[in-house]
Amino acid sequence: MSITERENRKYVKELVDLIEAHPDYQIFAWIDSDGIYDEYAFWRGYFRKPRIEEVAVVDEHYMQRDENDKIGQIEEYFGRNCYPEGEDYDTVSDEWVEEKWNSIPWEKIIAVNVGVYE
Repeated sequence: MSITERENRKYVKELVDLIEAHPDYQIFAWIDSDGIYDEYAFWRGYFRKPRIEEVAVVDEHYMQRDENDKIGQIEEYFGRNCYPEGEDYDTVSDEWVEEKWNSIPWEKIIAVNVGVYE
């Protein structure tokens, strides 16, 4: 889905406003790679609505904080053997999940998705 030039300019303005409001946050441009499959080196893109997100570094990639996947993110960050002895994802307490998930070193960032014109 492409957007109009007016929408693109609106999102650029929102991005600039976020950068000014949060000068210490890193800026992440999440690139939509659907449709990028040919031999060209550059593609014309457009901005989508920018926002504040939280991410954590896992190995060599970033994991976006997701309230709906706490167990999955705990396993991704700490490994599948992260549970207390004799426990697993089915048996750990909600308190353990909250404490472990909140111990991941989340970092606030400015995120903006970048789409590619077709």
